[in-house]
Amino acid sequence: MTEQPLSHLRSLIRADVNYAPAVCMNNIAVSLNGREVLFDIDLCLEEGGFLGIIGSSGSGKTTLLNVILGLISPTEGSIEVFGGAPNARMRRAIPIGYVPQIQTIPPFFPATVFDMVLMGAYGTRRIGLPIKNEYKSHALSLLAQMKLEHLIDHPIGRLSEGERQQVWLARALVVRPRLLLLDEPFRGVDASGKRCFFNLLFDLKEQFNLTVVMVSHEIDLLTRFSHRIACLNKTIHWHDRSEWRNRDRINHGYKCELKNHLDFEKRMKETDTKLFADSSDPSIHHHI
Repeated sequence: MTEQPLSHLRSLIRADVNYAPAVCMNNIAVSLNGREVLFDIDLCLEEGGFLGIIGSSGSGKTTLLNVILGLISPTEGSIEVFGGAPNARMRRAIPIGYVPQIQTIPPFFPATVFDMVLMGAYGTRRIGLPIKNEYKSHALSLLAQMKLEHLIDHPIGRLSEGERQQVWLARALVVRPRLLLLDEPFRGVDASGKRCFFNLLFDLKEQFNLTVVMVSHEIDLLTRFSHRIACLNKTIHWHDRSEWRNRDRINHGYKCELKNHLDFEKRMKETDTKLFADSSDPSIHHHI
């Protein structure tokens, strides 16, 4: 593919307005250890937009986020984030929030909820200096908005998965980023927790005018909140609104193998329902 200037890609998105993209990729390709992971990635996301990314395991979703973060350099092509190269200097000037995939934390991990949220601001300080009070105040405000203020001194390892994901979100937002990246934030979170998280995220997006890129298999929720949806299978296939609710077309046309994920979610919900029903039966419990 012939590489085109980023200015050309910008003009294709919104030629009729003063358009300032948050993320612009042109002909991005990435190879890791001699293996092609991404190719022909053309993407331009406007500031304030919400991009949903779907795709099977190994399709390059996390790699794409790492390219936006500047943690992986593309083998080919060019990328701009808010008009500049995504590097450490840019991230200090324009913070990027990042919510990684869920990681297991031991119940007695020596950190409180408030400690974990403030960790999101560590990159803003010089070594040996304390966190600025403005970040501490913002952390308290975020936790209050999430109705988690009663858990401020609670060990992070003793929270539910849903509560913990909200803490990761607060940690990502404590530095007031303009861009927020989320990498499959719902593993282990029940259906109710997913809906609450999405509603909270959308409210915070509007409040802080966030640009959001979310990798997820939650198609129902992504179609409700995203401005655009991209199916990634080493390269990008875009879906317009008429296709969003046609899962078979997405799955068959682009080989995303999403049916496996949807079937897995269904089995998990059925298991949750059974466990909840069983919990009311005293005969299945151990007694001391």
